[in-house]
Formats: sequence, C-alpha cells, structure tokens
Amino acid sequence: MSSLNGFIKKLPARFPHYLALGSIFLLTALLFFHLNDLSGYASDDFLYHFMFRGEWPHVDQHQINNFFDLFISIYNHTTIWNGRIVAHTLAQTFLQFPKPLFNGANTLMFLIIGVQINLFLKPQLKDLHPFNLSLTYLLMFLFLPDYGHSIMWETGSFNYLWASFFYLNFLLLFRWHYQPRRPSLPITLIILFLSFCAGNTNENIGPVVIIIGYLYYRSNQALPLSQHFWGLISCLMGSITLITHNNGEKMAQNGGIFNISGIIASTWRLSGALICLIFILIIIITSAMLQNPKWGKNQWRNIYSPWWTALLLILGSVVSIGALVLSPQLPDRTWFGSNLFLIITFLVLLNELPQLGYYYPEIHQQFRISLLAVLLLFSYSTYYLANRTLAHNYQAFNTEVEIIKQTPPKLSAKVPIMIDTENKYSPYFRTAFLEGGNDPNHKWANAWMAKYYGVKAVFARSDQALLPNPKFCLYKYLPWAAWMNYFNLQ
Repeated sequence: MSSLNGFIKKLPARFPHYLALGSIFLLTALLFFHLNDLSGYASDDFLYHFMFRGEWPHVDQHQINNFFDLFISIYNHTTIWNGRIVAHTLAQTFLQFPKPLFNGANTLMFLIIGVQINLFLKPQLKDLHPFNLSLTYLLMFLFLPDYGHSIMWETGSFNYLWASFFYLNFLLLFRWHYQPRRPSLPITLIILFLSFCAGNTNENIGPVVIIIGYLYYRSNQALPLSQHFWGLISCLMGSITLITHNNGEKMAQNGGIFNISGIIASTWRLSGALICLIFILIIIITSAMLQNPKWGKNQWRNIYSPWWTALLLILGSVVSIGALVLSPQLPDRTWFGSNLFLIITFLVLLNELPQLGYYYPEIHQQFRISLLAVLLLFSYSTYYLANRTLAHNYQAFNTEVEIIKQTPPKLSAKVPIMIDTENKYSPYFRTAFLEGGNDPNHKWANAWMAKYYGVKAVFARSDQALLPNPKFCLYKYLPWAAWMNYFNLQ
C-alpha cells in the first residue's frame, strides 16, 4: 500500500487531467472507427478509383497507378466537373488503398477537428479541457448535418470533414494573430499552401473564411504585409479556382436558385437547436453586461476577445447560408461549415460563463452539467440507431461484394438491393446506389460497380438473400428501451 501511495505521489500534478483527455480521445476514436468500419463504398467511391474521364465509365478507362495518372485525373476532374482540387486529390489518393486505411485516417481527422475547435477557446494544446473536449465531440456527432454523406461516405468526408481542417487552420492563424518566431521561406510556403487549400474547400465556405480573415486583418493595424496578407491572397486564389471550374457539376444539377423559403426551412431543421443554445447564452451574457457596462465595454475593445470571435463566426455562418440562394440544389451537407461555425460559437460563449460567476454564481455549473447530461442521452440513442442501420447496410453491401467476386468477368451478377437506409448517419441515405431494372448498365451506380469489380453487369434484386454480417456490431450489446426512440435525432 505504501509503495502504491509513493507511486501516486510521483505522478505529475496534471496526470488526472491528461488521463481524462486520453480517455476521451480513446473512447471517441473507438466509437467513431466502429461506425467507419461498418460503412462500405458508396456512390462516387467506385468512380474515383479510376482516372476521371467523365460521369460515366468508359471501356478503356483504367485505374490510377502512379502520380502521373493522379495528376491527369485531377486535371480532367477540374476542367470537366468541378474545382475542388484539394478534396478530390485526397479522395482519389485514398481510394487506391484498402478501406481500413481510410477508416483509421478518418478517425484521426475527426479527433483533430475536435482539437482545432477547442483551440478557438485557448491557443495552446496544454489548455485543452476534458469537459470542453467531450462536449465538442458530442456536438459534432449530433449537429454536423448529413453525417452519412459528409463524414461516413469516403468521398464526401474529404469534401466536408477533411476540408474543414484547412479552413479552421486558416481562421486560427488570424484568431490568435500567429507570427512564427523565426520567419522563413518554408514556413511562408506552408502557410500559403494551407491558405490556398482553405479557399478551395467549398463554394459557400471559401469566400466566408476570406471575409473573416480580412476583418481580423484590417482590425489589427500592427499586422505587417507578411504571412497574413499573402495568406489572404492565396486563399482568394483557391476560392477563385474553385468557383470558376464548376461547369460540369452545375450542368448536372436540377433546380432553381433563390429558393429562400427552402433555405430558411432547412436552416431551422438543421441548425435550429444550435441557434437556440447560442441564443440562451447571449441572453445570459447580455444580462451580465447590463449589470457591469464597463466589463462588457472592455470585452468589445479587443478584436481577439471571445465576443468578437463569436460575432465573426455567426457572421460567417449567416453568409455561408445566404450564399446558398445561388445554388440550384440544397443538400443538407452544404450546411456543414455553417453548423461547424455555430458549434465553435457556442463553445466560445460557454467557455466565458465562468467570467460571469460573480453575477450568476449558480448558473455556470448547473448549465454545463445539465447540458452534458442531455447531450449524452441524445447521443446514446442516436449512436444506437446509427450503429444498427450501418450494420444492416454493411450486411447488404458485403453480400453484394461477395456475390460479385464469385461471378466470372464475362457474366452478370445478381445482388440484393440495399434497404434500411433512412438514417442520416448512413452513407446510403438518399444517395445514388444500386437500382433494380433490366438494363443495369444504363443506371449510373450499377454501371460503376460493375466496372470496379470487373463484371459484365450488376442486377439489383429485392428477393436476394443476405449473407451473415461478418463485422462486430456494438448495438447488439447496448441496452435499449422503446422510449429511447423519442431521443433519436434524425
């Protein structure tokens, strides 16, 4: 017993803090990786295995074998389809490797994005707080829109989750007025590269991060014409490249622009809960400012204060949503960047509640604990249902793959149709996948799956039996009750 006490005394004072952080990272990684492991290929994942030559497969189209093939494929994609160079370079690179590599990398990226969000609260990694970090991952899981397409689907993840890595880095550069201790050409080139990538992420996010960065830049007259200025220029170039190379995708989209009623309805459906949470915090903070005007005035004098950060991120969220009036289609995933900004805004404001402790001594702890408990309850229900849906999806996908692999190259394969996809955490949720019919090579997803696996055609049938699911499925071991359906966030 004395030796154990001696060992405990030798531990660093912050050991419990690091242990809590490590536990959060580990638990989040395991749960997130499990969802990735139950997600098969979908939609464009088959297409981007090959050198891009258009929307439909060609007889002589071959897979990407080297960096030159990759360069030609990205060039074709940029000139024919759209200008998301960064996302599709990553997608076409990873799709040349087995899926487990992406599952691990995607899990790591999810953890990194959570850390980046927390760096908007405090600028150093040593200041990561276990409560804020756990709250961040819960908010990301519950409120990032179209989760299956923007995070679980391999191609979609590069366009949304991975893209956010670049524009959050860009914003952090301005948020904390980062200046390298020893300016050098390599550091400048890295900043210029990351800034270009930030502008080249999404059509409604690239311009927004330029606006926020410019407002930070103009508000600080002490900033020289160095990394920050040239970073803005590089980000602008990335955004221009993206916007001016969108002809192919634009022609394939159906719908009209200026769908204001649709944008308002989708914003409330996808962002309403976050907006309400932020509104509650604004009321609390405004009340404190009214009680102590001098304290509130001091907060607004500093462009790097949390209040300015929250205001700029809210502005960015509003502008990114407003830009959708020019979009002929409004898929839920186009709210990804907006909701990410709102999550950061909420955490920034929540992190300032301790400053109000003098005025509201009971509110701070009660609000934080209650919020965490509610989010955990919602997350449990949502994860259970998401895990169950993905398990059913993978059972069907694995059956399709096994049947196709046993089919000779010159013959056609008959596989089961994917069912039970009505869950936003599924990559097959309302997306292009195998369709039934007697002419499968005229159906986009069927044609690409046949091309990918090297068979004549892939027929989808509703009467095909499913093989047993070879994957471990966590939901089978989680306690469940019917009343938990009321807490399912679909």
